[in-house]
Amino acid sequence: MLPKGWKRVPLGDCARFLSGNTPSKDRTDFWSGDFPWITAKDMKTLCLTSSGLGLTESGKKAAAIAPPLSVLVLTRGMTLLKDLPVGLAMQEVGFNQDVKALIAKPDVDPWFLAYQLLANKAEILDLVDTAGHGTGRLDTELLKAYEIPIAPMSEQHAAARIIQTWDEAIAATEKLLANSRRQKLAIAKKLFNPHKQDKAGIYEHLVIRQLVDVQYGRSPMEAKKVLGKYPIVGTGGRIGLSGRFLVDQPSVVIGRKGSISTPQFFESHFWPIDTTFYCLPKESCDLKWFYHQLCQIDLSRYNESSGLPSLSRSTVEEISLLVPSLGEQKKIATLLDSLDYETKLVDRQLTLMRTEKTALMSQLLTGKRRVRLPEAPATEAAP
Repeated sequence: MLPKGWKRVPLGDCARFLSGNTPSKDRTDFWSGDFPWITAKDMKTLCLTSSGLGLTESGKKAAAIAPPLSVLVLTRGMTLLKDLPVGLAMQEVGFNQDVKALIAKPDVDPWFLAYQLLANKAEILDLVDTAGHGTGRLDTELLKAYEIPIAPMSEQHAAARIIQTWDEAIAATEKLLANSRRQKLAIAKKLFNPHKQDKAGIYEHLVIRQLVDVQYGRSPMEAKKVLGKYPIVGTGGRIGLSGRFLVDQPSVVIGRKGSISTPQFFESHFWPIDTTFYCLPKESCDLKWFYHQLCQIDLSRYNESSGLPSLSRSTVEEISLLVPSLGEQKKIATLLDSLDYETKLVDRQLTLMRTEKTALMSQLLTGKRRVRLPEAPATEAAP
């Protein structure tokens, strides 16, 4: 049940649909210009400001052009088998034949229209069928017939602005998270690659077998004999099972078959299966330092198979590391642990913001939560 003043309207009545095209690729004078030409590859964010390919003025004349604040929707492509890319043109743009441009009617706010498409993408994806070679196809007539809730114009503006504010806050938090990760990587790179003048008397070259014992994981079939509370750890993820072979001390796990994955650190009580190695520290090694050091290494460089990726224990054991004293290892590990903790806090905050925004958007776009609008000023009675 929609609130008073709201109605369900087919998309075809909310917007004018434009089809895209591709100017001739044989005309070199059409391409490598500054005018954006949007394809599926460019539709990664809501606000579309640039493109991978640009048109010249000549190319622009041969292209289908969408005006600013057109809502672009992908209607053909493999991406449609799993997602519905929607974008809002922040300026005049060209676009290819896999994309439709929806130009909002005067009584429809373009931002409100874009958010409605995003909020209803699961249902719209149900309209997708497959064309030749398994390519996803969203029939234009079915899309035009799809109905969305439409509020009075003043409430559309207000609801869209609230969602925009959330998007802006999420974008700022995403930048903060990216900066945190870059900062940690830069600090780790400096710590694990010290200048020559810092190496004398502090660092020495050691191979991994001098720092840790590298052990093979066990068969997953053994693990699945008994259900329990401990995680089974392999290159395919974790399963909540347990068995007779449990590692009950801090360890670093490395994928060795099928997927040479990023190292994982475990405090205790896990079952490493036979697609992994697990590393137990020797007296001269701080395990957390070893973990952070290993994260800086591209283990795929040591792949020994032309088929599925594979690492041998002997290869891992002979990887050379630049190793400081045990006391210095502990200081480095403490610093990088603190940076990881700060990054995880921001990541959790971002996840929470995205969840809350999705819930709020659903309520605002269906009228379940109303926007309180300012009352219109009273007009004076005529004398």
